[in-house]
Amino acid sequence: MPLRGSTHDFGLADVFQLVVKGNKNGALRCNGPDTTVVIGLEAGNVTRVQSEGRPTGAQLGNRLARAGLIERAEIGRVLARRARTQEPMAAVIAELGLVDPAVLREHLTLLATDAVLEVFTWPRGTYEFSEGLA
Repeated sequence: MPLRGSTHDFGLADVFQLVVKGNKNGALRCNGPDTTVVIGLEAGNVTRVQSEGRPTGAQLGNRLARAGLIERAEIGRVLARRARTQEPMAAVIAELGLVDPAVLREHLTLLATDAVLEVFTWPRGTYEFSEGLA
């Protein structure tokens, strides 16, 4: 049976702690005022974070450009290829060798961390945890 409710009744931090401490496998879907964030868990560990309604590729490109790791012209090239092939932006950047893979993973982790932390600042929202493979 899925765990679901409103953050007004039971805070997201409490729900998150419950599924993490319970070493659960599944997906915690958090619906907020502007977006939905899906947090995948395996054995209580966060394995993926997907922010629906916000283009992760654009966020990644902007973050890398602000860090001076990629030029805006290169982002344009990546976006053009992504539009043709539908590959994830990170995969295109890695394939083209524009950013060191370890640095790219670090920035992807930071994006995921930002998305999870933002969930805890929402003034209102709903959540649903569904057990199963994430």
